Amino acid sequence: MIQSLCSLVSVTIDDQLIEFDTSTLFSETILSEQTFNATVEALQDQFTQTTAKSFQISLNSLSNIAQDNQITNRLETDTHLAYIYYEFFYDNFVYYEPLSVSSGSRTYDNHTCLCSKSPYCKTMTGIYDAYAGQYPAPFGVINSIQGNLIFPVPGVNVGCTVLQAVLQSDLQCFYNRSCLSQLNSYLNDSPYPFYAKPLQVTSSLSPATIGSLVNSLMVDNWTLTASYSSYFDTCHSSQCKYVYVEKFDIIYTITTTVGFIGGIVTILMILMLPVVTFIRKRSVKPQSLTTIG
Repeated sequence: MIQSLCSLVSVTIDDQLIEFDTSTLFSETILSEQTFNATVEALQDQFTQTTAKSFQISLNSLSNIAQDNQITNRLETDTHLAYIYYEFFYDNFVYYEPLSVSSGSRTYDNHTCLCSKSPYCKTMTGIYDAYAGQYPAPFGVINSIQGNLIFPVPGVNVGCTVLQAVLQSDLQCFYNRSCLSQLNSYLNDSPYPFYAKPLQVTSSLSPATIGSLVNSLMVDNWTLTASYSSYFDTCHSSQCKYVYVEKFDIIYTITTTVGFIGGIVTILMILMLPVVTFIRKRSVKPQSLTTIG
């Protein structure tokens, strides 16, 4: 089941990455490096949240379908089969004639949690000295595997559904060398021998449940690499304009206005002086001289 969850998580991440790679960053103006890095970080957070939510929706849908339709798993951890017998007497003997087979919901936690009402019922699994048996029930006789608990396996649960039991497990025994060694000793003679080394805890906290690991998509850290230089080379404009806007005070305005007017007067004086001189020269007519001889 854990391997299946890993595969589903991997497929979900790959699909979301394909969609993410086709997205484009739009901006009206070129972003500064600080704004660009903040935008990239926000996109990374959005990607991880969207991917995790998408996976959780799919996982919850599968769980709800199994619960709503009361689908029985082959391990019969959610239901037990009951054989209905017809009881009759003959020659002072009691005889049982099988009539039909029905199923009933299993209970956990000292019969306080019913699988037909909640898929989250669970109990700790373990190694049992088991034997096949039967016990009577109001609706018939139930075949069951009975036995005495020899060795409990901490952190490994069995429940109504394999999926929910695994999600609520934290595999504590697999982080403990002595517990794992004892578990190996019980499984050496089984048809499926089990050899494993203790797992390493990645944090100082106690081992997390499989459900919490799945909710984080089994990823310790996300890293999105983005190059501002590549972004700038691709998105920079062919020309740049710089606009400086400032609100001036009254003194600056008066000073600037007076200076502007004074500049205009000076320019006019420089330009008008040659013009006036030229006009005066044209206005003076030369006098003609008459010679009397």
